[in-house]
Amino acid sequence: MGMPIPQEDSRSRRPLIVYVRVSRKGDRADEKFYSPREQEERARSFAATKGYATGEVIQDIDVSGGTHPLERPGMARALEAIKAGEAGGLVAYSLDRLSRDPNHGEWLVREVTEAGGIITTPDMPEDITSPSGEFTFSMLLGVARLYRRTAGERLQSAKARAVSQGILIGNTLPLGYRKREDRRMVLDPETAPIVAELYQRRLAGDGYGVLAHFLKERTGRPWNRKSVPYMLANPLYHTGYMHHAGVVSDFEAGAIVDAATWHAAQRPKHVQDGRTAKGRWLLTGLLRCASCNRRLVPWRSSKSGTRGGKPRYRCDSTGCEARASVRADIVEWLVVEEAMRLSMGLVARSAEAPDLAVLATALDDATRRFEQVQAPEAQDALGDAWAATAKERREARDAAATALGAARAEAGVPIEGRVLNLGQVWDDLAPEQQREALTWHFDAVHVHKVGRGEEPQLSYTVRATRPYRPIEYQPIELTWQRPGDPSA
Repeated sequence: MGMPIPQEDSRSRRPLIVYVRVSRKGDRADEKFYSPREQEERARSFAATKGYATGEVIQDIDVSGGTHPLERPGMARALEAIKAGEAGGLVAYSLDRLSRDPNHGEWLVREVTEAGGIITTPDMPEDITSPSGEFTFSMLLGVARLYRRTAGERLQSAKARAVSQGILIGNTLPLGYRKREDRRMVLDPETAPIVAELYQRRLAGDGYGVLAHFLKERTGRPWNRKSVPYMLANPLYHTGYMHHAGVVSDFEAGAIVDAATWHAAQRPKHVQDGRTAKGRWLLTGLLRCASCNRRLVPWRSSKSGTRGGKPRYRCDSTGCEARASVRADIVEWLVVEEAMRLSMGLVARSAEAPDLAVLATALDDATRRFEQVQAPEAQDALGDAWAATAKERREARDAAATALGAARAEAGVPIEGRVLNLGQVWDDLAPEQQREALTWHFDAVHVHKVGRGEEPQLSYTVRATRPYRPIEYQPIELTWQRPGDPSA
């Protein structure tokens, strides 16, 4: 490991930062949440016995011990204070509060000691630079990592058991369901109709932004456009069974929509407002510098993964006195929202709907055949062949539902005479169609130079006449990597 020897300079005589970390607070109320207070008191008491003064207490709540120190807000701030000479080091009530990963723990010790600081806990060796001290330190970190991984496996196993029994994990109920006293989910007669209407609105052409507004109006809770596709993709709504990490519940909570409706709502795939490979720079050619009127060009710093690595549009004119620069994701969101506000009408679908009767009949037949094989007498008659037969008929039923869903999505809901605005169809447009729709609204969008971190200042040159014409609706197939769960 090659630990550096701590330097006893003026920094080590400064008060130590008391570091507190809790992996998961959960739903424990503040008056019942003693762990941070106990950690602080024990750490201060230990530091006092060693002759160290203590100062600020810094906490990381709901942060795993396997998280790198720099990715913890509190620890990152503590390291900055130590390197700036504002603190003499770190003290915690146990080593596993600092880290549960050997590599991270060794890195943390090096960072603190190389800055001239002290890092200490009651269970750390007195001298971690000696061969025996270094071995003991590494062994303790290894034990902490083993505990973290074992606890994680136990937690996942407990979750799987809960899911198989139909017991809700966590406190967030899927909309449309309520929780019984035994924590199992059942249909909620008040909110299930909202979910059913959500799917119908999606089939009728409403985009995710419009659907989020609909949910907000009906539930009184905040929703955003990114949370809607996750909700629509929840198989619970058409199977009636809870799914989690490959485990399916044995308890039926109740389905809200049929399988064909659910499959229809999954198509077309979500288009992420210019974040797809083909549409990464949504506003190319539309943005201009307010100072020199030159078009802003796409730019990405080579410092990938840092703040400077955010994609931007910027003026590249060396003679411009006030070169504009703006973050791509922020300006694209602002321009799209303004276009949606200005949108007067956009015919997005044909009123002609294909005949779905054949596919619906095929789904009914496949469903009936699957239900027949579930009967006890069928199981007895088929014997060892029952499992394979049941699987074959279930797959046939699912294939029929998928086919009917795809046809419904392509046809949409008959909307004779209905005109949809841009906000309703935006999520269903290909990147090229999104750009074209924006140029119908604006001749140019001028970006003014502002200070870093300030709100962008935009000036819109709105087209005097907007050549609206039908956009042919075509479901598009895109590879979409699901990002992290958005907060609703």
